[in-house]
Amino acid sequence: MSESIKEQRAALEVFDAPSRARFDENQPHAELLTQVADTRVLLISFRAGQLLKEHQVSHNILVQTLQGTVEFRTAEKSVVLRPGMILQLDANISHNVLAQTEAILLVTRL
Repeated sequence: MSESIKEQRAALEVFDAPSRARFDENQPHAELLTQVADTRVLLISFRAGQLLKEHQVSHNILVQTLQGTVEFRTAEKSVVLRPGMILQLDANISHNVLAQTEAILLVTRL
């Protein structure tokens, strides 16, 4: 996160995540909403059929579905996430995400 964004951070912030979603025609769109110490909150927006390619992260994450339906896949398991569902994933687990519909996810890196 850039210094200018850090400097603008207030003691209380409100994020209207769905209104901040941006949909790219070619790939999922990710936006860093906020970062406090090592905790990051990302907003990821998908068009139906878009795939977030297989990857892994070095921190545990929480994935919350705000809108739409996605299939969250690891080597061992595939889970369909609908609005209101929250998934917890340990660090260093390879995964990908396929949007079944237009979808918005909130990802918190812990």
